[in-house]
Amino acid sequence: MYDHYKQISVTCFQRGLLLKQLFNYNIMLLFEYHKLVKSSLAFNLKKQMKQNDILNNFHKEIEKKNNSINSLTKEIINTEEMMEQEKINSEKEIAEVNIIYQNKIDKLKKNNQRKKDEFTRLLQL
Repeated sequence: MYDHYKQISVTCFQRGLLLKQLFNYNIMLLFEYHKLVKSSLAFNLKKQMKQNDILNNFHKEIEKKNNSINSLTKEIINTEEMMEQEKINSEKEIAEVNIIYQNKIDKLKKNNQRKKDEFTRLLQL
């Protein structure tokens, strides 16, 4: 390419000089463009890394919340099972107490009936 500049500058110095200046300008422009592209890539890479960090933090937070939800769900289920077991136990205890008191009531009725019978017998004498 440099040979073309020599040929043009021999035939027309002004055109050759202008082409040389354009060539130097294009080299400088390409260099600046290259710096701009590198800077833009670096900026976008940093921006993407920050977004990835934010996204990872959100994923971790979601995972923690899901774990908390699962843990609370298990606790609720366990509590409901305990409540059901306590209800069954209390019903058994109430039934046992009812039987005991019913037996006492039956004994008292029998005793009372015996006293009535004795009272009636005494009245008949």
